[in-house]
Amino acid sequence: MENEPVLKRFKIKRLVEKGEHYYVKYASKIINMMINKKIIFNLNNKLCVLLKPKDMEKMCTSKNYKNKENILKSNDIYYDIIQPDDSLYEYIKKNDISYLKKYYTILTFKNDVAYTYAAIDLAAIYYRVTYEHVNKIIYVVDENQKNHFAQVFSIAKYLNLIKPYVECICINYGYILNQDKKKIKTQNFSNNIFVKDFFIKYKQNVENFNDGLIHLHNKNYFINNKYCTTKFYDQLFFSSTIYSYISIKNSKRQPVNNLIQNMNREYLYIIDTYNITLYILNMFKNNNNNNNNQISDFSFLFSNKEFQPEQNVKNLLLDIIKFNYIIQKCAHDFSIEKLCSYIYKLSQKMHTLYYNNNIFKNIIQNIPSKKKHKNIHVSTSNQNYQSNSLLNEKNSKHSHLNEKEINYTILSNYIHNNPNLYSCNIQSTTSEQQIRRVNNLMDNRILELIIMQSYIYILSKSFKILNLDLVKFH
Repeated sequence: MENEPVLKRFKIKRLVEKGEHYYVKYASKIINMMINKKIIFNLNNKLCVLLKPKDMEKMCTSKNYKNKENILKSNDIYYDIIQPDDSLYEYIKKNDISYLKKYYTILTFKNDVAYTYAAIDLAAIYYRVTYEHVNKIIYVVDENQKNHFAQVFSIAKYLNLIKPYVECICINYGYILNQDKKKIKTQNFSNNIFVKDFFIKYKQNVENFNDGLIHLHNKNYFINNKYCTTKFYDQLFFSSTIYSYISIKNSKRQPVNNLIQNMNREYLYIIDTYNITLYILNMFKNNNNNNNNQISDFSFLFSNKEFQPEQNVKNLLLDIIKFNYIIQKCAHDFSIEKLCSYIYKLSQKMHTLYYNNNIFKNIIQNIPSKKKHKNIHVSTSNQNYQSNSLLNEKNSKHSHLNEKEINYTILSNYIHNNPNLYSCNIQSTTSEQQIRRVNNLMDNRILELIIMQSYIYILSKSFKILNLDLVKFH
């Protein structure tokens, strides 16, 4: 099969290909239906039907018409199907095409050579509903075919090919522009760029890459000094290209060079934030040896009735909660770019969280650039991660503990020993009010760790939906 390498690379399985020729044998049945409905006629040795476009803004069943500009649904009738009367037949007999075109749309179903696309698409709908018993048919096409499918859906409803339990949907993704920034036309094979051609360029790019430290950049963002193998680069390059395509709103025109030449800035940003998050979480896992390399149970956090989440933490929690809504919205509106926008903006907020917090900022600053192993262990003997003895010494000198003084070791001990705050080596003379305050600071940091875990989960689910690779640098 010609497209087998393409389908395999995109992990598309269980696809049964049926080309146009498969449905041609049912086209005559569609013509007979039109004859019975008295809507088809002969015009210059062509079988044609007259249609009259409706006012789409008035007739759409959706309350928000603008959201439907790039989506056609068979529940909405876009054209009236005209049954010619005697007066119209007079113009048809005269072959007065200029008059007919002035007031109507003329759609041809068969010429003196073969059936047209309109006839074959109607035959395909008939076959899928009658023999495959489908309840939904989705077409993904460019903007040029929007009117074609509006006409096909309207005639299919008129002929009762689309049953009440069946819905046809057409998603228009705008245009792909060629290197001259002109619309790519399927008929013009000489100037088109095929997916298999992209694979050749992509493979050459990957083969020229050598294992080592990388400096990936695109305009104003870069990932620097990450140890990257050829396999990682392969995944980055391929997923970046997919992201470049699906992250842009359906109706926007895209030059093909933008898709295949550069790494996508947003994708790289998400991957970098993902790796930072994994590193921070691994720090707390690896230094909690009594819990099988897992972060401690955080249930105590929610039993604390005095716990007051900070505003920025609340905002992040609200963003995390939106995930299911975003997925439902994408599925309903067929707007996959909204999921891309969601995970990118969420990554930006996570990135801000890390660099506005001394604990996480210090951990990030100590990420080893040349680590190759997936299991990360960073010694806490570094000046940013004080040992228990140093912590005891410090706490004997200070009876107050503020946010700047809470470091990785204090938080790690707090997680391990909670809910007994005194076991974290905080001086016992500390007042109850100070203890509550410190407890609240600690609990907010723990809640941020929970948010990180949720962020990793959201990325893993989102990347699976988007058919992207989550690349781990460490």
